[in-house]
Amino acid sequence: MKVAVRCPCGQGFEAEQRVIDRGRGRYCSRPCMYTYRVRPKGLKYEIKAQNRAWFTPGHQMPTGPGNHRWKGDRVGYRELHRWVAKHRAKTGTCERCNVEGETQWANKSHAYRRDLADWLELCRKCHRSHDSGPAWGLATQKYGRRAVQEGY
Repeated sequence: MKVAVRCPCGQGFEAEQRVIDRGRGRYCSRPCMYTYRVRPKGLKYEIKAQNRAWFTPGHQMPTGPGNHRWKGDRVGYRELHRWVAKHRAKTGTCERCNVEGETQWANKSHAYRRDLADWLELCRKCHRSHDSGPAWGLATQKYGRRAVQEGY
């Protein structure tokens, strides 16, 4: 059940009765709470910086080997495909049969390295034929069935 409450700043608002019973619901906003709330020793709260961000405005987190979380070639299946998609734009044309439509990233050498020259943009049919034969299941062996099935 909602109850009408008046904040010390003079603004009225509604709060749940159970919230008020727990000793809360006295202030209309967090800045108001810090302005009017009194600490047990009589000291007042002061807001030094409102909504201070972690980084300064315009700061860019380093990507690639400059980032502290960079894994290099030890990256997982999905993140490797995302890396290729980020650094190579899809044309929508298969590199083998030149059919236009939906394409997928396929690894030429089946070594799954971070080398953009080692990736092909293939249609689904060509991708399946590329991964068949002795290459069948190499991604599953390296990354596990779950990673490949959830894949990209």
